[in-house]
Amino acid sequence: MTRTEVMGVTGLSRSTVMQRLGVLLSAGLLLEEPEAGRSSGGRRPAALSFNQRMGVVLAADLGARHGRLAVCDLAGATLAELAEPIRIADGPEPVLDWVGRTFEALLAEAGRDGADVLASAIGVPGPVEVATGRPMNPPLMPGWDGYGVADNLRERFGAPALLERDVHAMALGEHRRHRRELSHMVFVKVATGIGAGIISDGELLRGNHGRAGDIGHIRAIRQSDVMCTCGNRGCVAVLASAAAVIRELGEAGIEVDSTAGVVELVRAGDAVAMHHVREAGRVLGAALAAVVSVVAPTAIVVGGDLADASEPLLAGIRESVYQRASALATRELRILTSRLGPRAGVVGATTLALEHVLEPANVDALLAARGLARKSRRARSGRPRARRVILAVQENLVPGDAVAAKLALALDAGFDGLELRDADPRRLPELAGLRGRVPSACPEIDGWLGDFDTAARRRAIDGLARQLDGVAALGGQGVITPAAWGMFTRRLPPFDEPPRTPEQDRTVLVEGLAELGAHAERAGVVVFLEALNRYEDHMVNTVAEAAELAEATGSPAVRVLADTYHMNIEEDDLCAALRSVAARLGAVHLSDSNRNQPGTGHVPFEAVLATLDEIGFDGVLSVECRLRGDAEAAVRACGGYLRALVG
Repeated sequence: MTRTEVMGVTGLSRSTVMQRLGVLLSAGLLLEEPEAGRSSGGRRPAALSFNQRMGVVLAADLGARHGRLAVCDLAGATLAELAEPIRIADGPEPVLDWVGRTFEALLAEAGRDGADVLASAIGVPGPVEVATGRPMNPPLMPGWDGYGVADNLRERFGAPALLERDVHAMALGEHRRHRRELSHMVFVKVATGIGAGIISDGELLRGNHGRAGDIGHIRAIRQSDVMCTCGNRGCVAVLASAAAVIRELGEAGIEVDSTAGVVELVRAGDAVAMHHVREAGRVLGAALAAVVSVVAPTAIVVGGDLADASEPLLAGIRESVYQRASALATRELRILTSRLGPRAGVVGATTLALEHVLEPANVDALLAARGLARKSRRARSGRPRARRVILAVQENLVPGDAVAAKLALALDAGFDGLELRDADPRRLPELAGLRGRVPSACPEIDGWLGDFDTAARRRAIDGLARQLDGVAALGGQGVITPAAWGMFTRRLPPFDEPPRTPEQDRTVLVEGLAELGAHAERAGVVVFLEALNRYEDHMVNTVAEAAELAEATGSPAVRVLADTYHMNIEEDDLCAALRSVAARLGAVHLSDSNRNQPGTGHVPFEAVLATLDEIGFDGVLSVECRLRGDAEAAVRACGGYLRALVG
């Protein structure tokens, strides 16, 4: 792909594309070489490609009876791959131990090691909570409910890990690799169980708690007394899955013990096997007819092990779909088999991992972690300008009933996104449209990080960990917390004797921050530690104190948040204070000296932003303040004021 093609695909301006590509090329993430055979005279256009030595992703597709793992480079090319029989019902510990050992062997085969891993993704045959990386009541996976699958991989390889339902990963892989022209597509997996992945407007539709596409548990058109794994009778999976075909062949006196055996019979022309596979297609097709009427896809793509017996299976599906769905819904509908075959799951997992790694915020974090952050730049006038930071405004400041409306107003006012007041994973369905537009969260947590009460402190740490998971799921950078012992502790003035010594206070804070830092590292995000002024009660008050605490944790994922309102009270020189914590500074809250929106008081924001540019700051700037006057007018004025300074 050339630079011109990048502009065409992204729709971005030439200056934006050239600036961003320049960063990636200078950092070594991309390479550029003349493209052979494309010159019409003169200089050949230069082709861009990923630097294969920058890192790899790990991908796993786990089925009820199979596992396929791969190590891939940043272009998605497979460097090493292995498929083996497994039993998902053996439980998470033995299966994930096999996954870990196999990944390590594949890395060695590819000439890489754990330090090269940028992310991993794994697909499993059941519903999952994407934000936490845990299966949710998966019928085919006894013992896996609520198990920290993503945590297991994060801890083993020290990189972000994603968990996805296998058929959702398959749908994404099929779409990104071979079906990009299909903006609306349903991918159906027919194997031991049955499920669907839905692509709508080119994006994966997960639904509430990732349960979209659970068509195997729709009531079938035929009656059946066979108990489904979900506990009901008469589900589509009981009559149309590979397991159902194997059972019915056995009842007909034909013994087969695997889907491969069924496929072999079909390919050999066995009339009984072909009949039962076609009948399975009819049952599945009836369910898909309802899906077609609701979702209106332009294609149904059939994959999974039984799809290898494609002729009778697709014939049955087509028969029911075209008979039962309306003519309008099926007028342009195509019913196809997967082009990826048995590799659909692992290709989909690769796609998930790569799309996570290549999120703009994650690319910036990768470059920063490797010391490759962009060099400071200056305006043509010669005045220092802020770097291309992310400029956000807290969601509670923006008027509007729905978060989507708040985001629209914030973007129109000149901001890049919203800083959330709550990023708990339970809120993710509401926030689905904000991915890539939520750089940070500043939540109100039950308890305080350094709370005197042990139970309250535990609640605070657990609550912040959930917030970190939520921000990670939204592609954000981090979660903000004050280094606080607790508000209104009667320690200002000291009416009572403190319940802990200062040394004990510090130990509690460092321990809590270290635990959160480790969690943040696994999730691929950051804890932003905020210093508040002394009048807020028992807090860490200066950015230098916050930086010292962050350093004491030993975690690179604990960074400092500087707040201009609090700094204006505590620091002798705002710019000097920012320079002193440059190595640990990750975010800045913007509020004027009167605690109203920037530009209404005495904080020297032009000098502050110039200092941030000077020290190489490339993090989050978010407005946290009170608003003076009409809320919408204030947000727009604030956005215009800051955008003029930031550029």
